[in-house]
Amino acid sequence: MDQSQSVPRIQYFFVTIAKHIFYHERYGLVHVWDPVRLSEAKTYGLRPFFLYALSVAHLAIRWICLTPQDRPRALLDVLCEAWHEGLGLRGSPDILIVNHHLASASPTLAKNMAAMGVTLKVDDGQDRRPRKLQSVAQDVVFELLWNKKEKEGNLEEALSLLKDLSKQQHEKSCLPLQGCLSMQKTKALRRWLDLPKRDVPLCPDAEMDWKAGDWVTRWEWDLPPKHEHFFKKNLNKTFYSLVSGSNAEDDKKRDIEDVLQTQDELARFSKCVSSCFPSDPRALAAMLDIPLRHLDWFFSEKYRLDESKRALLADVLSLEKDPESGQLSFQEPYFFEVKNGRSMKDIAAFFIAKYKTKGFEIIPQKGKADSTWRYFLFTKKADLLMVIRGGCQAFNTKRLPNILMDYLGVCKVSRAFYDDVVETYSRAACDPKVNRSEALSFVNRNKAFFAALR
Repeated sequence: MDQSQSVPRIQYFFVTIAKHIFYHERYGLVHVWDPVRLSEAKTYGLRPFFLYALSVAHLAIRWICLTPQDRPRALLDVLCEAWHEGLGLRGSPDILIVNHHLASASPTLAKNMAAMGVTLKVDDGQDRRPRKLQSVAQDVVFELLWNKKEKEGNLEEALSLLKDLSKQQHEKSCLPLQGCLSMQKTKALRRWLDLPKRDVPLCPDAEMDWKAGDWVTRWEWDLPPKHEHFFKKNLNKTFYSLVSGSNAEDDKKRDIEDVLQTQDELARFSKCVSSCFPSDPRALAAMLDIPLRHLDWFFSEKYRLDESKRALLADVLSLEKDPESGQLSFQEPYFFEVKNGRSMKDIAAFFIAKYKTKGFEIIPQKGKADSTWRYFLFTKKADLLMVIRGGCQAFNTKRLPNILMDYLGVCKVSRAFYDDVVETYSRAACDPKVNRSEALSFVNRNKAFFAALR
């Protein structure tokens, strides 16, 4: 570590198979919207790429490299190139963190790093950042071709183009984009970029020092069952995409945006409602007798539920078809929870704005309020629409009053009413099947309270 440094330079490094970019002999670089297994990609004539990625700890600075799966590069070669050419990395770090898969696949990596003054550390699995950084790197690859302006002629031209596009995204990751970073993170980014760059020589002749295993395609485990895809030229006509759907003539005439907008109404509504559900998503999946990932696939319209499960899901989430419009609608009342920014956004857009509700927070007239949760009641023409719970210290809960069109502030209620809200909510949160029934019972027990709101 340099004498001028107060903290060590730390970087994360990992290798995987890219999910969203492949090479096709006819179409060149192909963007894959919904990831497919490598065995399935082969049937479409797609050649996969290894994705090597480096990330600076606690910052958004990234560097990626893509090489054909059948032409892997030595880790030492890739790392030296990254530290030599990636200006935002500021040369080699003091500590390089890898997962246990990569450490086991490359027995000489620790020795090679020590020779360069870099300490290799193996992630123990307790830190979530390495997994999150892998996801971020895949997202970067997902967007890589958007800046593509010309068509490559062969694989070598494609690799050269990928290198240029990767360099562009690296330079972009070093910029403090206006409005995207807090003042604290902006200062941290500038402090990092002000560090002296450590010169690292290139190692193009490095011997192959690692062996890939099943772990490079670990993301395949989360993929839905095999379904049809077809090639579609992107709107800017500089690359092709592999999109979900059949290869019928009418599909060919549609733009990619049209394909993406074809949604299952129940999937769209239930995804919105369940994001605000106080119950653990696993409880909802268990009720349907399916794995949680199948439920996530259904929400993303990559998996079909049979009719009995669809009917059960609609019943539990209180979704019914409107007899006049024929569209699904939400049947109140219900208990919801502000879990994160997404659930708050769904609550605001789907329920509060749609039903023109009035909302207020409740606290007891006597005694102390719950120190963990805050409770908000929302009414529609004096009828209870929903009760929303949010963590007392949660940032999103604090923002909730600011997004309401007709927020009435804090309302003091009797101790008995407040306790009834807390106890009923706790029962509803334990089992998704009783959410609405508990809400209806709560309304019946407190008719006088809601009548006084008229």
